[in-house]
Amino acid sequence: MVKEKISNGLRYMANEKNLVILGGILTLISIYLLSWFTYLLGTNHYANGMGGIQNLLHIFTNGKEYAFAYGVPLWATILMVAFIITVLACGFMQLCGKKSYFLGYFGSVIALLLGLITIIGANIGLIGFHRILYLFGGDPLIEGYVPLHIVIPGRPETIATYILIAGGIIGLFPMLGGLKKRE
Repeated sequence: MVKEKISNGLRYMANEKNLVILGGILTLISIYLLSWFTYLLGTNHYANGMGGIQNLLHIFTNGKEYAFAYGVPLWATILMVAFIITVLACGFMQLCGKKSYFLGYFGSVIALLLGLITIIGANIGLIGFHRILYLFGGDPLIEGYVPLHIVIPGRPETIATYILIAGGIIGLFPMLGGLKKRE
């Protein structure tokens, strides 16, 4: 009896594309409430979505400073802003995936790629990784709580990176199933 209810519940979630909502919630939690990486080892300077919001506001007011620090032309700060906004919005795009396949798929892919880039960059020293992550670096809003920094022993990335990847993968399942149904 219980087994049938669980099976029916999972079938309902897959049929109604509620998995993309679950993926969006995981992505939002990972981006806004958890930290992905310690930017400066031995400090509390973390990379997370709240740091991205803080830096986004700073880029708007001091675009020349960012362009000089990154060694790029001033117009490249527009690309930085677009990148930050895309990452910050990917969880919300996944939540819209129940109505729009494109938004759900795009949000899931961004979350998945960000998680994979964080793992690869943290472990093998991807060129430019720290510069990309610095766009999301910031001081904690509430020391010890937001962002919550859950360390994996022996790993440079945190549990939030894996939650971000899980949110991206879970969000992709109904999107790929929905695309197959359309064909």
